Amino acid sequence: MNATIKRAPGGIGGTITAPPSKSMAHRAVLCSALAEGTSHIENLEFSKDISSTLSAAGQLCAKVRTGADRAVVEGLGSFLPVSAPVDCCESGSTLRFLIPVALAVAGGGIFTGRGRLLSRPQEPYANLFVAKGIFYAKEAQAITVGGVLTPGTYSLPGDVSSQFVTGLLYALPLLEGDSDIVLTSPLESKGYVDMTLLALRAFGVTAEETNRGYHIPGGQRYRPRPLTVEGDWSQAGFYYAANGAGNAVDILGLNSSSAQGDKVVADYYEILCRPGYAELDVS
Repeated sequence: MNATIKRAPGGIGGTITAPPSKSMAHRAVLCSALAEGTSHIENLEFSKDISSTLSAAGQLCAKVRTGADRAVVEGLGSFLPVSAPVDCCESGSTLRFLIPVALAVAGGGIFTGRGRLLSRPQEPYANLFVAKGIFYAKEAQAITVGGVLTPGTYSLPGDVSSQFVTGLLYALPLLEGDSDIVLTSPLESKGYVDMTLLALRAFGVTAEETNRGYHIPGGQRYRPRPLTVEGDWSQAGFYYAANGAGNAVDILGLNSSSAQGDKVVADYYEILCRPGYAELDVS
């Protein structure tokens, strides 16, 4: 492979800290909200999506205090009925993660969104809940669910969005008995589910991968803990590219054991830098 890259005058260098991973932040916030006690979540970036998850957690089961780049989440250990609609803004993670949790802990709720959020596919939950005798109604501006999750087998496709799997992985450990998630089609974006499993373990909850999906022991409890959100590997890719062009940027805040799928940028960088693999004309 041959490439010509124009170097910026003087090049670039120094030390940067990768921005926090939004995917991991969603997971840390929700785990901390489900734990009884106080968790300190550091290295947060308050995008609209993360703010939506924090707000929703506050409606369900937690007290939330925020600072410049951190949140103190106090899980109450008890769950209140959702008396007002949960505004998920435009966050698919907030919507799909919280629907099963609301059913498990509060008997359901009303979820609203903005933009195109509610026009995105929701059929895996709709089909699953109707089969379980749980009320599910989708309108133009809201999704309403009502009923109680019970231990058992939950079958859903894996090729629509891994967010449906993650939502169930959060909720099912709270039930009294064991449950199984059975995937009826191959799981896409498995890395995101792996991130969920890591977050669950960090807060004291386990789920076991099987040859058909996941086995989730019931009767578990989330445990509070301090956690620093790891850096985002996809955004770090820009700085790896800069280094590949002959610059010297030290990248901090990344977890070398991360389950983020975009961690492959480091692997690609190492491959491209092998002698004889690529010829870069940097001028």
